[in-house]
Amino acid sequence: MTPLERTLARALTEVVIRLDLSDDDAITPAATMQVLQPVAVLLQDLSEQGHR
Repeated sequence: MTPLERTLARALTEVVIRLDLSDDDAITPAATMQVLQPVAVLLQDLSEQGHR
Protein backbone atom coordinates (compact mmCIF):
# COMPACT_ATOMS: atom_id res chain seq x y z
CA MET A 1 0.00 0.00 0.00
CA THR A 2 1.37 3.39 -0.99
CA PRO A 3 1.53 6.29 1.47
CA LEU A 4 -1.29 8.00 -0.45
CA GLU A 5 -3.50 4.90 -0.24
CA ARG A 6 -2.75 4.54 3.45
CA THR A 7 -3.62 8.19 4.12
CA LEU A 8 -6.86 7.95 2.13
CA ALA A 9 -7.84 4.78 3.98
CA ARG A 10 -7.19 6.43 7.35
CA ALA A 11 -9.16 9.54 6.34
CA LEU A 12 -12.11 7.47 5.16
CA THR A 13 -12.02 5.43 8.36
CA GLU A 14 -12.10 8.60 10.46
CA VAL A 15 -15.10 9.96 8.55
CA VAL A 16 -17.04 6.71 8.84
CA ILE A 17 -16.32 6.36 12.55
CA ARG A 18 -17.22 9.96 13.34
CA LEU A 19 -20.47 9.74 11.39
CA ASP A 20 -21.37 6.45 13.02
CA LEU A 21 -20.66 7.70 16.54
CA SER A 22 -22.17 11.18 16.13
CA ASP A 23 -25.22 12.19 18.13
CA ASP A 24 -28.54 12.19 16.30
CA ASP A 25 -28.73 15.93 17.06
CA ALA A 26 -25.47 16.57 15.20
CA ILE A 27 -26.40 14.63 12.06
CA THR A 28 -29.54 12.62 11.53
CA PRO A 29 -29.30 8.87 10.94
CA ALA A 30 -30.83 9.39 7.49
CA ALA A 31 -28.15 11.93 6.57
CA THR A 32 -25.46 9.58 7.84
CA MET A 33 -26.80 6.81 5.62
CA GLN A 34 -26.86 9.15 2.62
CA VAL A 35 -23.14 9.66 3.09
CA LEU A 36 -22.17 6.12 3.99
CA GLN A 37 -24.21 4.15 1.46
CA PRO A 38 -22.33 5.36 -1.65
CA VAL A 39 -19.04 4.74 0.18
CA ALA A 40 -20.12 1.18 0.99
CA VAL A 41 -21.06 0.57 -2.65
CA LEU A 42 -17.69 1.85 -3.86
CA LEU A 43 -15.86 -0.34 -1.36
CA GLN A 44 -17.88 -3.39 -2.41
CA ASP A 45 -17.06 -2.69 -6.07
CA LEU A 46 -13.39 -2.32 -5.17
CA SER A 47 -13.46 -5.62 -3.31
CA GLU A 48 -15.09 -7.39 -6.27
CA GLN A 49 -12.51 -5.92 -8.67
CA GLY A 50 -9.74 -7.35 -6.52
CA HIS A 51 -11.19 -10.84 -6.93
CA ARG A 52 -11.20 -10.76 -10.74
